[in-house]
Amino acid sequence: MPRVPPAIWTAIAATTATIRTRRMGAGSMADLPPPSPVLSAPVKRSVTIGGHRTSVSLEDAFWRELRLIARRRGETTAALIARIDTRRPADVGLATALRLHVLAELRQMLAATGPAD
Repeated sequence: MPRVPPAIWTAIAATTATIRTRRMGAGSMADLPPPSPVLSAPVKRSVTIGGHRTSVSLEDAFWRELRLIARRRGETTAALIARIDTRRPADVGLATALRLHVLAELRQMLAATGPAD
């Protein structure tokens, strides 16, 4: 499938938002900003945890942040994923645990920068 340029996604989103506004009126979900072209479908990657291969599906933004978090801590992405896996409750899936970990890290970094003015 050919890659669609971001400008096309922006135009499609703007047109869709206009159509929704006409159908639903103001004060509805049509008031939300159009989808960002950086949104991506989950990407499945294989990782080894405790000597066992498994696959995890995450969006590119989460894979990028996991790599950056691991790099800041001086560890491999695989080691970070394994550590998160050992700390997650049994009823929480690995992909969910990874997303929540990224969210927690980003919140912590934001809090460390101080309040926004």
